[in-house]
Amino acid sequence: KLESRGSKVKAMVAHPGLAATELQATTVNSGGWDAGSANNFMQQAQSPEDGAAGIFRGIADPEARSGDFFGPPGKSWAGEAERIDVGAEPGLYDEAQMELLWAQSVKAVGGDIF
Repeated sequence: KLESRGSKVKAMVAHPGLAATELQATTVNSGGWDAGSANNFMQQAQSPEDGAAGIFRGIADPEARSGDFFGPPGKSWAGEAERIDVGAEPGLYDEAQMELLWAQSVKAVGGDIF
């Protein structure tokens, strides 16, 4: 939709890997994870700043393009953000899901500003 409108906005995805944020505390508090397991698992976590590397890569990489996905490589929980190939991910290009995401994004920003 952005391309068809001549927009220069790029839509990308980034994930933090395992970052030491309050997300895990929220999961424990809501009953989704026991505290002992969470504490042990979080020993592998990287800093929140390092977790933001995927976002920064998307912003600063001159070769980044719409549809790119950035984060720690492979099954890694931490590390330098890389462009991740998700082309074979089932359901990634599901039209209904893309329409739902677009509609919710428009709603979140208060209108179709693109």
